[in-house]
Amino acid sequence: MNNWILASAIAALGLISPEAIAMENPPLPILAQSREDRTREADRLLAQGIQQFKTRQFHEATRSWENALAIYRAISDRDGEGKILNNLGIIYKVLREYPRAIDAYEQSLAIFLELGDRAGEGRSLGNLGNLYTLTGEYAKAIDFRERSLAIFREIGDRDGEGKTLNNLGNLYRSLGRYSQALEALERSLSIFQAIGDRPGESAARKNSGVVYYLLGEYARAIDDYESALSIAREIGDIAEEGTLLNNLGTVYQDLEKYETALDYYKRALAIARNTNNREGEGKIFNNVGLIYHRLGKTVRAIDSYRQSLDIAREIGNRWGEGSSLGNSGILFDSLGRHDEAIAYYESALAILRESGDRVWEGSIYFNLALAKQKQGQFNEARQDIETAIAIAESIRSDIENPDFRQSFFATISERYRLYIEILMQLHRDNPDRGYDKQAFHASEKNRARILTELLAEAKLDIRQNVDSRLLAEERHLIEAFSAIEQRRLELVRGSYENSVLESLTGERDRLLRSLSDLETRIRRNHPAYADLKYPQPLTLEEIQTRVLDRETLLLEYSLGTERSYLFVVGKNEFATYELPPRQEIETAAAKYAIALQAEDRNPLAEGKELAQMLLSPIADKLKGQRLAIVADGKLHRLPFGVLPWVSGASGEGGADIAPLLARHEIVHLSSASSLAIQRQHMQNRPRAAKKMAVFADPVFSKRDPRLAEDIETTLSNPLLELFRDGCKSFDRLPHTRTEAENILALVPDNQQFLAMGFAADRAAATSEDLAQYQILHLSTHGCIQDNPQLSGLALSLYSENGSQKDGFLRLQDIYNLQLNADLVVLSACQTGIGEEVSGEGVVGLTRGFMYAGARRVTVSLWNVSDRATARLMSDFYQNMISEEMSPPAALREARLQMWKAGEFPYKWAAFTMQGDWR
Repeated sequence: MNNWILASAIAALGLISPEAIAMENPPLPILAQSREDRTREADRLLAQGIQQFKTRQFHEATRSWENALAIYRAISDRDGEGKILNNLGIIYKVLREYPRAIDAYEQSLAIFLELGDRAGEGRSLGNLGNLYTLTGEYAKAIDFRERSLAIFREIGDRDGEGKTLNNLGNLYRSLGRYSQALEALERSLSIFQAIGDRPGESAARKNSGVVYYLLGEYARAIDDYESALSIAREIGDIAEEGTLLNNLGTVYQDLEKYETALDYYKRALAIARNTNNREGEGKIFNNVGLIYHRLGKTVRAIDSYRQSLDIAREIGNRWGEGSSLGNSGILFDSLGRHDEAIAYYESALAILRESGDRVWEGSIYFNLALAKQKQGQFNEARQDIETAIAIAESIRSDIENPDFRQSFFATISERYRLYIEILMQLHRDNPDRGYDKQAFHASEKNRARILTELLAEAKLDIRQNVDSRLLAEERHLIEAFSAIEQRRLELVRGSYENSVLESLTGERDRLLRSLSDLETRIRRNHPAYADLKYPQPLTLEEIQTRVLDRETLLLEYSLGTERSYLFVVGKNEFATYELPPRQEIETAAAKYAIALQAEDRNPLAEGKELAQMLLSPIADKLKGQRLAIVADGKLHRLPFGVLPWVSGASGEGGADIAPLLARHEIVHLSSASSLAIQRQHMQNRPRAAKKMAVFADPVFSKRDPRLAEDIETTLSNPLLELFRDGCKSFDRLPHTRTEAENILALVPDNQQFLAMGFAADRAAATSEDLAQYQILHLSTHGCIQDNPQLSGLALSLYSENGSQKDGFLRLQDIYNLQLNADLVVLSACQTGIGEEVSGEGVVGLTRGFMYAGARRVTVSLWNVSDRATARLMSDFYQNMISEEMSPPAALREARLQMWKAGEFPYKWAAFTMQGDWR
């Protein structure tokens, strides 16, 4: 054995330094190798490093690539040098050695520019973009990624284009720019699908799922995560499978399905440990800690957060460290240890600012405000909650899709409730500083924002002057949706497999999502949309001058966890009142709403407790004015006009109980601000030329005697069964024929339109001719589904020849109507209910008709009797047309007439009016 070989063996045992060997015995055999041999060795080290990187042996990979770099430089292989530098930049980034990573990327970029290697240049630019994202230099990050994207498009590198779009999507997401994130990720997904890149497709779907989760669109998040999970399993990407299981657990955790979430976390944790994924392991402990906290298992929660924090610090994961600290703060705050909680929050905030995660930053400010409020530090709490709200509003303003704005706002509406509480506590200490007025303004900002913005959009008419191809695509999606419903109908006609029906239902839901996404594109492509300025909620003074008159009193309720508030606003007055907590009010409201639906008794006395909560603080202010009610929470389902009002001093000693509407005309509003924008939109609108269009007595079943005798009568329309949960029944409504005839008898023949029986169908209800009528009256069944997009009105489902047709006027159809109506009356069951969205109220048919052009809408809050409704409606229209009463006054008088006649509230109390009283 020669001296060099012996020295090398000793060095391998750690007995002598390699530097000493090199000085004493230069490695002449290596220098004697041919260029080809040395290239082969460098290439082997490059491949070895890639394998080590894949198995998370990062330090070993670094050594392999640094050795390869030395060889490429020695043999002047600039291409190899550039590739290795790019790889080294990636691994330095993983090891969080950011200055070294930047240096490596910049060197590689210079080499690829020198060589004219556009692909290499694109990769280096993209990697620099990724790195500047981590260092919080977002302007640089976007610039580098967009330059990279331009190069990949220029050279036709579809893989590079897809990956760059995916990275851009993640960057936009971290900045809270969700619309841009989804657009980039959708383009990325389409590219990966086109080139058959299954790992890329999985990544794009996963990242889209993260955005949908942050938007509060949990169903869409689950759908994307499960699609990505299926691909990860198909291609054997076990690490990605673990990440997706963790993500799914997070969604189910937010849905409060804790056992399901824990099962996902358990499986994800096993994978993270098997793949030595310490970062993933830390995230899972963080998530599990949150579940244990919610379940009241404090010790286990603390232990989970500690493990998460230890791992984050061990591997230098600053975001993970900040997240663990923030969640620990929430836990200690719940234990009453507010000082410790605040310390955790402030440490978390310092870290999360580095990462640029606006969503987490806003959450931390909210939690800081909550902790300080509990300590009585109201001014400091106010500053923090205002920062949290400003961050949320900044994110929200970038979201183009109204559904996403709505779901995102629901996730942060508690910030406004806390803000109101803090301001009212400041008001108690400083009653002359105007904090109560600021609290009322915050209340207006926390309700019906989407409705207000949609009403502003309605004036623009986003389908005018838009690319006809987009409108054609919209028609195609609507037709495809109808076709899916038809296939579902055919399935349930006989025997079928649940899996097939579930598949069709899933396809229908995907079509609805595509429609929603297309509407965003239509908005974006409208020439004037970019210049549209959404109105801001009105201040107290603006509402008093622009909305209210001297005869109207606004009652706005804001329900809170510990206490609720009532804001009372008149033309020249303003006052606030403290009410019981949300749970106490909503429990009483739900109980009374159920009692009102009793068909065999008068339950007015049972509402005294609720009336005491909601009205007794202002009993001395109620002098017969019109009451404009802005409800909150479960109060949206309460007909305020039927709250009991005692005519005696205290209700004792034989005093009579009458409904509130005996003393007051009552209208309901989503918010005062939404009414203001509606008035602005309609102020110069010419009145429709004709009086009334009526739809009544549709044909729902083949058993209907109006069909020919040779038509099969043993089967009802199977589609009805799919809507059964949303409707009381689909029996014929014969009294609606009488209702229609009585109403139209008040109107000249040339001023009316009647669609009765077979003619009361979807085609007639979507006709542009309806814009000619001041009043639109629909007497039919209302179908309310969990998904508002599937809610609607049932019209004729059969033609005269017995052929079946789509007879459902869904919310999507209603939004596309062009009405010029002073009044829409939905004389049907439950048309006033829908999905209750935090901060937005009830999302249902009412807002659809208002968007379509209705000034006011009359709806029902429960299943109604068609015989009693026919009588109520006849009186209503008699009062409105013959007696020339305003619509709210006419409805009030019609309800009072039935009450005075001894009819129980079930028959007349369900109908309420929302919108303008003028």
